[in-house]
Amino acid sequence: MGSTKVKLFDYSIENSIKISFLGTIGKSSLELKKAWLKAKLTGKGNPPATVGSEDEMINKIASTPGAIGFISSSKVNDQVKVLATF
Repeated sequence: MGSTKVKLFDYSIENSIKISFLGTIGKSSLELKKAWLKAKLTGKGNPPATVGSEDEMINKIASTPGAIGFISSSKVNDQVKVLATF
């Protein structure tokens, strides 16, 4: 059985969805950027690909195997699977 790598997506801008998500996980945008930079420099990971809107996030998640991202609950549709609600 083959495995699918996880592909992370994040917003390219500070929007209300991103700010709410960061608050939920107890991190600031700067802290998250630092963590991804450290991961990249140490060879332990790469920052998420970025999207500009929730609609683009949904399209990327729906069309990319192993994709994970975050959207507002009002945007959930049958194209995406909900893993957690915050």
